[in-house]
Amino acid sequence: IVPDGVTWYVPFESLITEVDGQAVSLISCAKMRYAPTAALAFSFRGPWRRVQRSGVALGELAPGDKPPQKAEAVASLLESLDGSLPLAAPLPAPSPALATLLESLVVLDDVNPAAEPFQWTPLAIDPKAEQAAVGGWQAMAGHGPQRIALPGMHTAAERGGKAARRRGAAGAALGDELFFASCALMSAGAETALLSRWRVGGQSTLDMVREFMQELPETAAGEAWQRSVALAADRPVDPVAELRVKAGKEAQELTAAHPFFWAGYLVIDTGWQPEETPSDVEIPAVPAAPAGPTAPPPAVPAENGDQPLDEADADTAVSEPREVDDASDGAESNPPTPPPEPAPPGGTPENASDQAAAQDRG
Repeated sequence: IVPDGVTWYVPFESLITEVDGQAVSLISCAKMRYAPTAALAFSFRGPWRRVQRSGVALGELAPGDKPPQKAEAVASLLESLDGSLPLAAPLPAPSPALATLLESLVVLDDVNPAAEPFQWTPLAIDPKAEQAAVGGWQAMAGHGPQRIALPGMHTAAERGGKAARRRGAAGAALGDELFFASCALMSAGAETALLSRWRVGGQSTLDMVREFMQELPETAAGEAWQRSVALAADRPVDPVAELRVKAGKEAQELTAAHPFFWAGYLVIDTGWQPEETPSDVEIPAVPAAPAGPTAPPPAVPAENGDQPLDEADADTAVSEPREVDDASDGAESNPPTPPPEPAPPGGTPENASDQAAAQDRG
């Protein structure tokens, strides 16, 4: 999907379609991803870098009032990532330089895009705001994290399309924050980015991000997100562990199947697909060779050194095999009989038959 303007806020995943006579959400039957332009939707050139470090910035999206509680809530996410590296203030280096050392980045904190397209920072824990802006990330184009998750991004969708109450925000067009954010992150090196239209937070966000990120090394982004949403539909929701869910007076079972929990996210991706293994490739059947004219039988050699038989005689010879004596093997014609040895000089034939044979030899 290539949105434009206000359609950046449309949760296409939650649109209803009919399958086998039943109304289902579109995400349940389609793998969906977004791109800021049509060219960037198919721009992956690879290769993927081997994941050695996955940065995780812990912030306000994790449930809990105290740091130990937040650390316990995010423990399963850290275990699921290869080379997980918790990030906390103060950072050892400016975030643009630190980003070049990461293959994956998850920011569990609020992200507020600025009125200026490239003046906001993906890592709010960086105290040097000017150096931490995403414009600084673009200075090292192509060397940033290839997979980024910003599930705490705030947009005008939370405010019903109204501009934020900050300086310069009134002149921003609807959808610009998501368009420029996706372009900036892809310019910095991101091949896949998970952004949010509205902030949810809580344990449901941690679970969905964990399932999504751990599948990315082996699975396409659209398929990984579809799987994450399907798992969330069966996962119970505890209002105590959610930031925007309040428990009612009566106990009620609640799951993350409601679109509020998953329809606010959009997956920006360049279109990478895993290579098919030989077992997945269907080998087409080899068509049979067309029937051609029957070749004529080979010429049958004649006996006693005569000329080979013609075609008609060959057919007769093939259809009516001649009799052979017991000494012959029956497979090949007999070799020609050698002529008899000449009589010794001065010899006299013993009878008339010998005389006739001698005349024939003469």
